[in-house]
Amino acid sequence: MTGIYYLQGSIALILQVFILNAMLRNGARRYWLLLLYVVSLFLSTAVLMLSMSGSSGWSRDAFRFFWISEVVQQALVYCAIISIIHQHLSSGNTRSPMTRWLIVGAAAILLTILTVHKGPSLNAWMTPASRDLSFVATILNLVLWTVLLRDPRRNQRLLVVSGGLGVQLAGSAIGQGLRVLWEVSKAFATLGNFIGSITYLLSLYIIFRAFSRPEAPQPENALSQP
Repeated sequence: MTGIYYLQGSIALILQVFILNAMLRNGARRYWLLLLYVVSLFLSTAVLMLSMSGSSGWSRDAFRFFWISEVVQQALVYCAIISIIHQHLSSGNTRSPMTRWLIVGAAAILLTILTVHKGPSLNAWMTPASRDLSFVATILNLVLWTVLLRDPRRNQRLLVVSGGLGVQLAGSAIGQGLRVLWEVSKAFATLGNFIGSITYLLSLYIIFRAFSRPEAPQPENALSQP
């Protein structure tokens, strides 16, 4: 089983390096929260693989680091999605309050989920919490998708990025939901791990494709505003 994690981690590291290179090369620094999210993915993947090397598998410290990085990355996804929504709505003063409500609501939901699911062990606590956080992030991503589709000057790159995030978040929510059922049958945990891994790698590839080419020039819109 450890070999599968090494394989997934190695593929993920390669894709993350490709994404970072593509974002920096093609002028995507303005999506700095998304860039920070990919950097956090790269660092957490590298640290986890190093912590597992020379051991028989997942140590207690590796589990602790995995769940801490999972929560941090969920928060970064929330911030990145809300930031892009804000950039697209900032041109309309009547819509600006929506961003503030999204920020307050996302923060409140994150804290509520972590509090409600607090359990006797870190794994029992964070597995359902991660599932619910991914589900909420998926809803936020659907809001972003709707905003992008309603924009007459659609940003194709962000549409693809939103699609990639949607694949990852939905796959994570489904995978964590199946892992919760491991006491019924270990097959659920295995299936959940498989779905989570495949959708995660697929989402990285989709995001890489979104930034692999320079963005086509577009008329001035909300994204070009400070």
